[in-house]
Amino acid sequence: MNTRRTVGVTAVVAAVAATTLAAVSLPAVFDASSDTVQANLQRADQSTNATEPDIDRPEIPALEDVVAAKEQSSSKTAMADRLQASIRQSAERESQAEARAQQANEGVRTANEALAERNETANAARQRADATTEAAGAARDESGTVAADLYRGGQPSAGEVLLGDEDVLARQATAEKVAADKARVAEESARRAAEAEELARQAETAQAAQAEATAAAEEQQRRLEAAAQAAAQAEQQNEADRKKLITLLAELEDLTVAEATSQVEAMEQSERDNALQEAIAASEQLAEEPAEDAPAPTTAPAAGTDPASTAPATTVPVIPAAPASTPTASATPSATATASPSPTKTATASPTPTKTPTPAPTRTATPAPAPSTPAAPKPTPTPAPTKTAAPKPTPAPTSGSWTSTATTWAVNKANEAGTYYTWGGNGPKGYDCSGFTRDAFDAAGKYLPRTSTDQYRAAKQYVPLSQLQPGDLVFWSSNGGSSMYHVAVYIGDGKIAHARNPSMGISVTALNYGGMYNIHPYAGRY
Repeated sequence: MNTRRTVGVTAVVAAVAATTLAAVSLPAVFDASSDTVQANLQRADQSTNATEPDIDRPEIPALEDVVAAKEQSSSKTAMADRLQASIRQSAERESQAEARAQQANEGVRTANEALAERNETANAARQRADATTEAAGAARDESGTVAADLYRGGQPSAGEVLLGDEDVLARQATAEKVAADKARVAEESARRAAEAEELARQAETAQAAQAEATAAAEEQQRRLEAAAQAAAQAEQQNEADRKKLITLLAELEDLTVAEATSQVEAMEQSERDNALQEAIAASEQLAEEPAEDAPAPTTAPAAGTDPASTAPATTVPVIPAAPASTPTASATPSATATASPSPTKTATASPTPTKTPTPAPTRTATPAPAPSTPAAPKPTPTPAPTKTAAPKPTPAPTSGSWTSTATTWAVNKANEAGTYYTWGGNGPKGYDCSGFTRDAFDAAGKYLPRTSTDQYRAAKQYVPLSQLQPGDLVFWSSNGGSSMYHVAVYIGDGKIAHARNPSMGISVTALNYGGMYNIHPYAGRY
């Protein structure tokens, strides 16, 4: 019986040791709080909560006030300045609302990426925990069987062992073997039980993290729906206010409405051209500065950051010569992004993109149906924009290159009947901006992450806007590059293909079309 007691003690010690070892050494292979996921959730959460634009809707003068202002030159000039300022204010208000919606859409994409990872983690953790629990139960059953065998076999007495009886010695050897098996099985049983307990704990942690990510994604979805509705409303209000203001300007200047509209459009195009040139000049200057930090975004913007409130400083562009009655342009938002450090990745020189103004996309939007992804919202479709159509250019990268494949896909998709913009869209008909660029690269065999910010981070090289080549990705940021909220494929000749918003849809436009300020000074090359 001493042998049995000794073996029993050995088995208990082994089991305790196995339990301690398993609890200490089992890796947290299903870490539900990885740095990447936490950073994504933080980045999504710190996007602005604002939905309504901060910029006030402009006050529109009464017709009788405009007619009265025509009587004196100074009053007429002041009224012209007031009307043009109101036109800019209304357009800037719409641009701010659009930027906020795009930022909210980026928040949804980021939150959904984190949720997908945590869903996978939680499911895998639960499956492994269940499998290990089952294995631990089988090990306990085996341990009980061995113990029963040992008990039934009995133990020889000390006298029988001393007399050297062969049968007794054989029984002794068998008992020792059974005892050793029992110790081994007990140790394995304890190890599996400890592993099952640890994995069950990890599964609970993963499920809690999954619930947190689900709540975060739902909150981001709520923000997007509110921001998308505000953007659609601001666009409709801008169209209405713009028509009224141009009509008053025509009355003031004794022009037809068509002539006044052309005058305003020429002024706006000139301002956009000047703003783009400023952005290109700023990117060249940054490229010449000594590298300190890589420009890839690494931190989330401060809570409450507004995509449009951080617009660059205003400039006074030079307006082309106009009749004496043409009002003088005032300040307009510049496209120059907040200066970010020069990149550590070498910039490859390439021809400066030719800046060919394109007044509008070639296709009006198709009302967006329900998106293909569960997380995508269903904002109310906005009316088709009343913008002049223009022919879409053919990309001009090197024939046979992957960039040629990507840009050709982008242009063809923009021309394809039935395509449309939808928040969070993943195609093949409805896209958002980063879903569109991802599929353009996928068509060329190149992988891109899902969000605009991660696509910027994935670039192999960062080049200033003055060195754009077809296939580069151009980005828009409201915080100097900490995160991106819009991305487009550069196709050459100063033009981009992109999925911009529900009213513009998927189109080819000039790089600086339609109030697209906050352009980042660096493009991504892959």
